[in-house]
This record gives sequence, C-alpha cells and structure tokens, in this order.
Amino acid sequence: MLIGRTITEDNAAPFRIASLAAAHIKDGTIFKSREAVGYAVTFMMLHERAGTAYMLLFDKSHRIIKIVRLKSGHGKAKTDITAAIDREVSNTAASYFVLVHNHKNSPLVPSNEDMLLTEKLYEKYSGGKIKFSEHYIVSGLSYITLVGGKRQKSYM
Repeated sequence: MLIGRTITEDNAAPFRIASLAAAHIKDGTIFKSREAVGYAVTFMMLHERAGTAYMLLFDKSHRIIKIVRLKSGHGKAKTDITAAIDREVSNTAASYFVLVHNHKNSPLVPSNEDMLLTEKLYEKYSGGKIKFSEHYIVSGLSYITLVGGKRQKSYM
C-alpha cells in the first residue's frame, strides 16, 4: 500500500515491474511528477474493464485526497461522467483533479469523445478554485495524457 508515500520520477520506475497490489493508489499518496501519476494509474487500471473511469482529487501538496470511480466499463454516456465530476467538484477542498480511463488493450489513440471531454473539462475548470489538470488514457502497460484537448505525451 502507498498510503502517505511520496512518489517521484526517481522511484516511479519500479511501478513498471511492481506487482499490482504494491502499485495501488490510495488516499494520502503524494506524487511529485506527472510521470509518477501515469505509472501508478497504469497499474491501477490493469484489471479494470474497458471504459472504466476514475477521478483523482489532489490538494496543493499533490497528495491524493479522494479517488472516485466514475464509471465501470462500457454502457453509460460521457455526460454521466461530467455530471459526476460536477458533483465531486462542488463538494471538495481539492486544488485540482485528473481523469483516468481505460481503453484496455485497444490502440492507445484518444477518441473524438476523449478529446471533446478533455477540452470541455479544461474550459470549465481552468479558472475556478479547483482546476482540471489532465486526462490519462491507459491501455495495457502504456498511457497517454491529454491536457486542454491536446495530446501531450505517450509513455510505454
């Protein structure tokens, strides 16, 4: 378990080979880089069904204060995700949040829905008390990040 552990770029590499149980993200985990978050969410999503989505809420010190499962597999529309995000944002003391979802073993290419959702969240939550940081899309042991509706980086 990673409760209270600080994860940096230097110690994120073991997540690539760590067991799934050791890589679970918990409330209280502190992240020092986007890459560290990416490695950890990759393992978090390994055994999730395609289409599963989570929202991770962070405080100013980059500590996870809440993890919210927004969607479990395929079936619900993206509008359900935005409504759930709106509810969480209105009831939190978080400084920023990220969205994570699983493409499972599909090609690691963001869909038009992914791009539009990211852009919508970025526009809606870029100027308020809580900010939308980025959208992680995970497939297998790889992930990409989207910020403001634009693809940032791929990691494998």
